[in-house]
Formats: sequence, structure tokens, C-alpha cells
Amino acid sequence: MTLNKKKFLFLERFFCNNGIDVKRRWYFGQCIDIDNKFNGMIKRVEDNILFKPLSDFEEPCVLVLGDLNVDYDVNEEKQSVGGGGFNAWRAFGEYGYVVVLLGKIGCNNLAELDSCGTMIYNKIKNEVISNKNRYMYAFIDRHKVYKSCEVKILKSERSENERKKYSYDHMNANDYDVDNLNKILSVIEFRKKDYIFISSYLYIQKNCNLMSCLEYINVFNNIEDKCKPKIIIDIASYSLEKSLDVRKAKMLNMKMLKQIINAYQGRIYAVIVELNGLKSMMNDEIVLGHCADKWLDVSFFKKSEYYGMADYLVCRYGDDSVTKQKVFKMFDPCDEFDDDEALDENRYNENNIGYGDIMTVKILKKIIDRYGE
Repeated sequence: MTLNKKKFLFLERFFCNNGIDVKRRWYFGQCIDIDNKFNGMIKRVEDNILFKPLSDFEEPCVLVLGDLNVDYDVNEEKQSVGGGGFNAWRAFGEYGYVVVLLGKIGCNNLAELDSCGTMIYNKIKNEVISNKNRYMYAFIDRHKVYKSCEVKILKSERSENERKKYSYDHMNANDYDVDNLNKILSVIEFRKKDYIFISSYLYIQKNCNLMSCLEYINVFNNIEDKCKPKIIIDIASYSLEKSLDVRKAKMLNMKMLKQIINAYQGRIYAVIVELNGLKSMMNDEIVLGHCADKWLDVSFFKKSEYYGMADYLVCRYGDDSVTKQKVFKMFDPCDEFDDDEALDENRYNENNIGYGDIMTVKILKKIIDRYGE
């Protein structure tokens, strides 16, 4: 403990003991374990002994819900930390948002992290440490006795146009916990200009079942209207293909998706889809990226039932790699614009896992810049 921190804690106790409110705010990014020590801090916040530490930021705050995994490229025998939640968290941080990640990784019976969990945890901590000038926070539950999620990715060597194959063990720690969600919400002072980004993995892990999803949806619905953040839902088709259980993947049809979205009280800010995933849910033919442009018009989305379900629809498309996007503004006056601007080649490659997730955050920022909050 540094001398400055000792002084701060001494002064904090002194003022509190003399009836003076002390507002402690986290000025720098942190990676925090959801453990007994954290639970103690939550109790002090709930008892009004401490103010909410994530508050009073000038920048918008984005809460990113989960999806932490290790991607294993079978062809190249290479591992990397990924998942839609991790990719979005990192990208939002790079674009200057206050960004908060909530996720789970696995451990064994001795409460020791497994190899994938260690890799994920260290990567998140390194992101926070290396970006101290940014407001990046991560709350990690590392106490679930399941394996951390490892996604095996196999690229066909026969055809360039054949999409990647995904597989993983469904009994993994990469899940969502309403109790943890409530804890995180208790330390964030939300405002209307803030956002909650919900990874598509949630719907697969909850078996695309409305009743299973309602528990966490109701947590968001109970946030006071005066400070309710905007909801962004990611329904990327790759999440469907990660499942070896075809029956489970087919559960996420248009009817079920509409029920889930309608369960949120009020409009969704943005829905993110991939064109082929959307067409497969409509039992329509799959189209390759170079044929996709003709499908991307308002009449197609009116047919898809997405129309009117959100303020903005982001549609990603391409061949195997998702390299293009189109935005539809779904309320009067209607508008649309394309985004085929590539990411920085020195940092990202369109063949890299997570490229599409990072592109999506880029275009969400463009929506906010173009249309306002």
C-alpha cells in the first residue's frame, strides 16, 4: 500500500466518522474479482456508506455483458483470447468510452484457474494495465467450477467461400449470473447517455428460451426510467454456428427473437445482425458477400420483422470474413448508410478472429456521432 493510499484511507475514515460524505470514484481502470472483498464494498454502497464508484464521467459508459473465451485455431494450432464480449469491451475502450466488462471464467475444485481461464484473466489485466489513461474496468467471476470456454475453429481447406466451423463444450463457465449483474449495477451510476451491450452468446447459453432470458431482462427493465441506459443487442450468426447442436441453433428463429426483444420495455437502441444469419432464421437462401448488396434495402428488412424493433439496425456481411456493414435508421426520417472502411491494417486483419466485432463498435460510434445520443 502506497503512502498516498494510506493517507487517502485515513482521511476517508476521518471524514466519514465526522458525518461528512466522502465520494470515492475510480479514476483509473481496474480488473476486479467478484469475491468476498468486493461483496463487502457492495454492502457499503447499499448502506450508503460509500458512493457508487463508477459515476460522474463525462464520457458515455458502456456495460458489456460477458462472452469470454479462448479461440483455438485448429489449422494453425494457435490460441488467442476472444469472445464477442471481450472484443467489444476492448474496442469501446479504444474509442474513448468508459467501458465495464462483466464475465465468468472457470476454475477447478481447489479454486485454481484452468489454463484457458488463466489466459483470459491475464489478457484482461494486461489490457487494463496497458491502457491506464482509459476508463476500462473488468469484473470477473473466477470461482465457477466449470471449464473456461474454449472455442475450436476449423477453416475448410477445400473452399475459400466455405464458412468457418465452430465447436465448444456447452458445460463451461462462460455464462451470465443475475446476482453478479445486480452487484455490478449497484456500483454504476447510469445515465440516459449510457449503453448496455449484450453479446449474442447469451441467447445460445440460455437455449434461446424466453423464460430463461427474462430473469436478466427484468433486471434492466427495473432500472429507473430517468437513468435507464440504451440497450444494444448483438445477434451475430457466428454464435449460432458455434453450437454443434443444430436443434438448439434453430431455436433462435424470428418469432423467438421478436419475443426476446419485445420483453425489453421500450425500444432497443440497436440490433446487430449478420445477413446470412438473418436469412437462415427466415429459412431463406444463404448469399455470399459479393451477391449481398442487392438484399440490403429497407424492403428486405420490413420482410424480416426487424423493422421497427430498434432505433438502428446494423447488418454485417461479407464472404467468410465480415468486412462490410450497413446501418438502417428505423424511425422517421428513415436513413441508411454504408460502412466498408477497413480497420487499421497495422493492427487488425480481416482474417483475424473478432474483426467483425471490432468493426461493429466502430460503426456504433459512427451512429452516435452521426445522429447524436
